Amino acid sequence: MKNTILLLIIFIPTLIFAQGDNIKGKWILDYVTYEDGNPLEIENPLFSIFKSIEILDDHIIIDGIRKNKATIYVGRISTRYLKYKYYIDNKYLVLKEDKDDKLYYYLRVIDFKFKYPESKPSRIEYEGKTVLKYDRLLNVDILNNFNYDTLIAFQKNIKSYKKHSFTNKLFKATYILTADNKIEHVKIEKSVSPKFDEDFIKEAHNLSMLYNNKTENDILMEYTDFMGTYWPERNDVQKEFFANKVIADYYFTNKQFNLSKEIYTILYNSKDVLTVIDNAIVNDIYKKLYVSLLHTNNLVDACIMLNDIKESDYFNVRNYLKEYCPQ
Repeated sequence: MKNTILLLIIFIPTLIFAQGDNIKGKWILDYVTYEDGNPLEIENPLFSIFKSIEILDDHIIIDGIRKNKATIYVGRISTRYLKYKYYIDNKYLVLKEDKDDKLYYYLRVIDFKFKYPESKPSRIEYEGKTVLKYDRLLNVDILNNFNYDTLIAFQKNIKSYKKHSFTNKLFKATYILTADNKIEHVKIEKSVSPKFDEDFIKEAHNLSMLYNNKTENDILMEYTDFMGTYWPERNDVQKEFFANKVIADYYFTNKQFNLSKEIYTILYNSKDVLTVIDNAIVNDIYKKLYVSLLHTNNLVDACIMLNDIKESDYFNVRNYLKEYCPQ
């Protein structure tokens, strides 16, 4: 009996270590189902989305940004705020969060790229160098939230820049994150003012504190920031636009997709009445429009839309393409 107990004492920690070690590494979400195995509705935001989880000895990193201290043992991952059950199904790590009725099927990065070769990062020419274009499958940790205010040396002036200097302007810069985690070849793509651009270039090396580049490659990164009033005055045309979106959203939520399709089409064709601050609203209209088209069997129009944004927003459309627009 004592020998049996001793064997169990030895065996259980070994099993815990082996299971924990078996799931270590970075995993990419492939698809989500309900717990009973039924597929998600296509209007569910989780139907096609980017999610990742990286499992370390005593931490997990969610979506490449949120680092959480974790306890990992057989069939369970626990953090202060999140508790998961997990199991391995062939090559999949299947996660279920407590009090959630869904199963999340993750593949290791190498298996995801093998299954979906179109997801592999592309190489491009930038400032005379061949570099990888950043995508979320690359082994780059974002160490903090991308908060420009806290990183740039002239942070005391940044709020003044945003409040007084610009009216609804989008700032955009590109730069190379080198293999040894330095910032080089900063280029302003969309300027807001010569002084702001000059300050950004001067202090851009501070951005390196954001990243941990583990790819052994130079990577082209992009930074964007909106400079202007986040709650601008709206003219009558814009007010009418948003009133119509409320109606379209009502039809969409209540699964009246024939009606939502008509209004979203009108809204998308008149999106130029909005400003750059409204990009998230335009993207929401775009997604709800192609979902409405799919629900009403307008597959040709939906697939044209989905293929148009595949390059810029692969993860948010890939499961729709796989399901409805096979090549």
